Amino acid sequence: MNLSPWGYLKTSAMAHLIYKLCLSIMFAFGAVSNLAADMITTTDGVFNQSQVERGGRLAAKHCTHCHDLDYFKGVFLQSWQNQPVQGLYDLIRATMPEDRPGALKERQYADLLAYIFSINGMPAGDRKLDYKNENLKTILIRSAD
Repeated sequence: MNLSPWGYLKTSAMAHLIYKLCLSIMFAFGAVSNLAADMITTTDGVFNQSQVERGGRLAAKHCTHCHDLDYFKGVFLQSWQNQPVQGLYDLIRATMPEDRPGALKERQYADLLAYIFSINGMPAGDRKLDYKNENLKTILIRSAD
């Protein structure tokens, strides 16, 4: 099973590594203005059940021909622990679907994230996961453990 969210594309894997390194440096030097303790997390009900259902349908249509649904569980999301949702959203939007990156609507990428968070045990709530970057950068990815 391929654990890389970018298949076997070495250039995409390198871009992801560079992106995560930049985020780490930004956190280390305080370039991110909100402290992690003041931010909400993916365990705080930041998406709703309607988004999960739409995201599940989108995953079945656009993702499962390359990725097994188990692919999105565990290791995939663990590599994003304590990172803003914005980074994962931007990466998926820029690289997926692999044959047509960016082809889905912004709202649909948010629905896919809601689905991914849900299958990893994160609770749905009353809020809608808003795709606008100013909102996504205030939510940290945390496991449901």
